[in-house]
Amino acid sequence: MQRTVSIITTLLPRAYLLETWSGYSEYAEKDLASIASNKGYATFQDWAYFYNTEPYRVEGNHIWLNNGYATAIYVP
Repeated sequence: MQRTVSIITTLLPRAYLLETWSGYSEYAEKDLASIASNKGYATFQDWAYFYNTEPYRVEGNHIWLNNGYATAIYVP
């Protein structure tokens, strides 16, 4: 049986239509993991470190925030 692995990134690019900012990758990751977990999927928060830490900073309407770790979600 062949398995496919997908690696995605989360970002809130206008996820909240009334807001003018984008970013907050760390919060978006936690939201996605929570949604998946509530739907019964196995989630592994901060599963692997990818060396892409972004400390909190604001550049225009983009808000940077990332701890460098990826969360894995198993979808059978």
